[in-house]
Amino acid sequence: MAYESGGIISATDYNNLLNDTNKFNTTWSTGSGDAGYGQTAITTKSAGDVVTATEWASLINKLNIVRTHQTGAGTGVSAVVSGDLVEYQSGVSGGVDLAYTNRTAFSAQGSTTTDAGTTHTINDADGLGSYSFTRTATFSSGDAARYFFNAGGELNFVLTAGSNTNGTGRTAQMLAIVTACGGVQDFRASTNGGRTGTGETETTNDLTIGYYDLTTSNQTISRVDESGAAYTPYTGDWISVAVKSNGVQGSNADKGTIITWTITYNLGTTGTNASTPPADGGYTVSAYNDACNGNFTSKVNVTYPETASGLSNTWGSVTIG
Repeated sequence: MAYESGGIISATDYNNLLNDTNKFNTTWSTGSGDAGYGQTAITTKSAGDVVTATEWASLINKLNIVRTHQTGAGTGVSAVVSGDLVEYQSGVSGGVDLAYTNRTAFSAQGSTTTDAGTTHTINDADGLGSYSFTRTATFSSGDAARYFFNAGGELNFVLTAGSNTNGTGRTAQMLAIVTACGGVQDFRASTNGGRTGTGETETTNDLTIGYYDLTTSNQTISRVDESGAAYTPYTGDWISVAVKSNGVQGSNADKGTIITWTITYNLGTTGTNASTPPADGGYTVSAYNDACNGNFTSKVNVTYPETASGLSNTWGSVTIG
C-alpha cells in the first residue's frame, strides 16, 4: 500500500523518504553544497523487505534530532517501539521536507573558541602607504567546512585598536578607523552580520557574503573611510576587510578549506591643512605626510555547531592562523 493514511510502510516508501530528491539523507548525511550535516546515512531497504519498528523508530528519532537542532523542538511524532505496527504518520513526510527547507537554520550553537590574536603594526614615516595583513581559518576537508557551516558554525573577525606609538594625530586617526570598523561578525553559510563598529563613513557593508559565496578572489565585506569632517587632514584614510578561499577542494560542492581574511589599511594623501578654519574662512587642500606608527589586533573567533540535540561532531576543529 502507498505511503498514505491507513497504510503500512513499504520498503519503497521508506527508501523514498530517505533518498528521494532532497529527502532525509540529503540533509542528515553527506548531501551536497549547503545540504548535509555529515551524519551516518540511514541504510535503505531492498524491494519487498519489511521495515521493522526499530528502523522506523530510528528514522523518526533522527528526524526529531534535526528539527530540534533547527527549531528547538522536534516533529511531535513519537517513535514506535518493538511490536508496534509500522504505519503512516503524517508528521514524518512533512518533517523530512521541512528539514531540507531549513537545512542551514539552527536554534542554538555550541562553544566558542577565542583566538589569542595577532598584532599588526603600521610604521610609516611619510604616512602615504597602503598595508595589508592576512589571517586564516583552515578546515580539515571541504566536507568538514560544509558540515560546520551547514550545522550553524560561524566565524567572527574582530579588530581592536592598540597603541599610538608616536603620538601623532595620524596614528590616532588610524586607530579610530580600526575601532569604527571593528571587524565582521557572524560569518555563516550564506550571510554575515557586517561590521561591529560604528562611526566614520561606512562605504561598504556587504551582508550577503558567506561561506557559499566565496571565490579565490577577495570580496570586500566592510570598508570604513575617515569621515571627511571639515578641516580633518586625513580624509584619504580607510580600512577594509575582505575574504576569499582556496577554492573547491572536494567532490560535494564545498567552497574551500582555507578562508583567508585580508585587512587593508590605506594612508591617504589628501586632506585639509588646518585643524581649524582660518579667520577669512578659507583653507587649502594639500598632501599630509604625518608619520603613522601604531598597532592593532585581529582575532578570528570560532563558534562551533551545537551537539546537544544529538548531532555528532563531523566538522572537527578549525585551525586559526
